[in-house]
Amino acid sequence: MKAIKFLITCIFLFFGISVFASTDNTLIIKAHHPNDNKTIVRIWKTPENNYIIRTSYSDEKDDFDQEKLSQYQKKVEYDGFAKRVILKTSDNAYYVIAYANEKFAFIYGFYSEALNNIVSVEYTIDFINKSAFNNL
Repeated sequence: MKAIKFLITCIFLFFGISVFASTDNTLIIKAHHPNDNKTIVRIWKTPENNYIIRTSYSDEKDDFDQEKLSQYQKKVEYDGFAKRVILKTSDNAYYVIAYANEKFAFIYGFYSEALNNIVSVEYTIDFINKSAFNNL
């Protein structure tokens, strides 16, 4: 009887740890530059509600930039028909994931001092986790 109780306790403990201690990051979006298929941006949400943005520039393992954003660098906007999630990487740069009319868009924008204007690039979305986007 003690062996059965011990076995049941171990099973519940194992399932409890695996459910509550999940440390996996959730991939929200993967997209590539419209003029360069090797430039790929991926955004993950961490279990701590931070965001990891990784931009890969080639197939080489070490050819990437990565930054970690805090929850306060995310802004969610709604209007009558659209939802926008803005991830501000600096005072002059941002990523936007937008949903309107049953379509998603992914845009990177930054302020160019040389052009004295905002430059934006709409990336081609390869994958989007709709459930993760809805929970942002």
